[in-house]
Amino acid sequence: MMNDVRRNEAFRRAIHAALLDNQEQIGSILDIGAGCGLLTLIVAAELARKDNHARFIYALETVPSIAELCRQCCNDNLPRHTGPGEEKRLHVEVLF
Repeated sequence: MMNDVRRNEAFRRAIHAALLDNQEQIGSILDIGAGCGLLTLIVAAELARKDNHARFIYALETVPSIAELCRQCCNDNLPRHTGPGEEKRLHVEVLF
């Protein structure tokens, strides 16, 4: 599923539309069954594109070894945003 470009692009478009439609209403985002964190990272990328790095994203994964993989993937791949005079990152918390 990770290599299914068409499927992942459809998810990205759906996430983009959902965030665009609900821009003022979203406080935090919870990715239940996060696996390796692909959808978590797509959400983070969409939020970074909107210049909105104040949001919190929570990735919930019940398998400890997969949760650790998700944590590593998110730490290694979170989009960075350079604000005035500093670099900022979205806050992603991986829970298991």
